[in-house]
Amino acid sequence: MSDERRFEVGLSFPGEVRDFVGAVAGRLSETYTQERVLYDKYHEAELARPDLDVYLPLLYKQDSELIVIFLCQDYQQKRWCKLEWRYIKELIATADAARIMFLSFGPLGDLSSIGILSGDGYADIGSRTADQIADLILQRSRQMMSGRSVKVTPDSSNHLPGIPSSTASRQTPAVGEGQSSHAEGRSFSPIQRIAVSILVICLIFSFSPLFSGLVSYVHGSKTAEKIDASTPVPSEFLPAPTVEPNFPTPLEITNSQSTPLENVVFVYRNETKRNLRLLLFDCAKSYRSSEKHDDRIARSCFRDWPFTNSSQNGGNERFSKFPRDSNWFAFYVFDPKDSKAHIIGFYDLTKSSEWRLIVRDVAGAVRGEMSHE
Repeated sequence: MSDERRFEVGLSFPGEVRDFVGAVAGRLSETYTQERVLYDKYHEAELARPDLDVYLPLLYKQDSELIVIFLCQDYQQKRWCKLEWRYIKELIATADAARIMFLSFGPLGDLSSIGILSGDGYADIGSRTADQIADLILQRSRQMMSGRSVKVTPDSSNHLPGIPSSTASRQTPAVGEGQSSHAEGRSFSPIQRIAVSILVICLIFSFSPLFSGLVSYVHGSKTAEKIDASTPVPSEFLPAPTVEPNFPTPLEITNSQSTPLENVVFVYRNETKRNLRLLLFDCAKSYRSSEKHDDRIARSCFRDWPFTNSSQNGGNERFSKFPRDSNWFAFYVFDPKDSKAHIIGFYDLTKSSEWRLIVRDVAGAVRGEMSHE
């Protein structure tokens, strides 16, 4: 495995299956040691900390070579599972998608609400013991280590409901297998030889460090042009607060406290060494825009302004011009360094007349602390 990641295996599961997963973790730790297995009971002291809702999901996404998801109906209902999965699912459709392994306690039903679709494959735990499941995880881990692709067979894996099991076991024949009669006597025309030569040249250039460096430089330059802490965040980089698990319900917005927003003061301070962008999303306004089906109103739910570091602005900054007909806001900090909007949380600003936000750099990532009087 890569030396860059701290854990060989990370286990994401709901508390209802803790006993079984704990036994699996015990078997895995015999091979990898407890320090190399991300299982909460092995790291209790480390996880007793503020901002765990950000810290823990990042351990799965960034620091675990293989991420094992123990799926069941409880998984999509649990807050911590949804928080972990929100970060893990960002790996899908990237080169790291193979780091995700789905295990299931029987038929799953519809999990599309959290982004797990009918075409996603999983291994059925069924009547297997914890040791057998641990061995299956170790097998996948070793395949990743050796660079071999995982072959899914009908005996060990399934597809989610709606996908025939034969699809899960589809394999590509080995080169020449069942094809010898077509290959015999085949010759290439001059045009085909030229095409093959061009293809080989393109492949050589695509793997050339000089060519790759040039592509990276051009791509990086274009990205840098789009993302600048002195200008508003481009729309393609804005987050989607309404899909967050803690997004306030209409009832929560209706039952908001009574402090008028025109009396609320927001004090914020950037203690990182770089300039950021501060994003506020008006949750109440998003519901109104949804009712009107007006995308322009939905886009206007964001407030976006510069968040300069304290060494440049002299310390704290203040804002008090909140709209009177709002209450709940989602707070994000956009970091041009990684082109991501990092969520701070959802807050009903009418609960206090003064709110404070301090943003720091923790292990190279943006972390925010929100408080109120």
